[in-house]
Amino acid sequence: MTARPGFTLIEVIVVIALGIILLSVSIPLYDALLRVSMLDSSKADIVEQLRLAETKARYGAHNSRFGVYMQDSSYTVFQGNTYATRVVAEDNLFTLPDTITFTANTEITFATSTGLPSATGAITLLNSATNQTETITINEQGLIE
Repeated sequence: MTARPGFTLIEVIVVIALGIILLSVSIPLYDALLRVSMLDSSKADIVEQLRLAETKARYGAHNSRFGVYMQDSSYTVFQGNTYATRVVAEDNLFTLPDTITFTANTEITFATSTGLPSATGAITLLNSATNQTETITINEQGLIE
């Protein structure tokens, strides 16, 4: 009897089993990586919008203050002295992913011409799925990190 080229049924089953094992290990790892990257991405987006508001105020866009109002799972970039007295037509609303929230409601405005912030300190983001936090700091000179 001559050997025919090809794979035996046992070889095919072993390869499929190895593939299933690899997938069952990699899917949870991918999910965890995705959750961590959502927090990092959200932090980067918020820092970008804070810097944009600071830049608009510093260079006198519309001769007005600009700010960012953060609440629960969304934040708004606004034009005006405060969120309550803002120019609503100029609002830019951003929504965070479902598992990301702010630990406290915060409003920060930046002064016209100087870009100095109305408040300093830390803004903390929480990923409720992983209990991880990220912190954004704003100092007296308006440096956002």
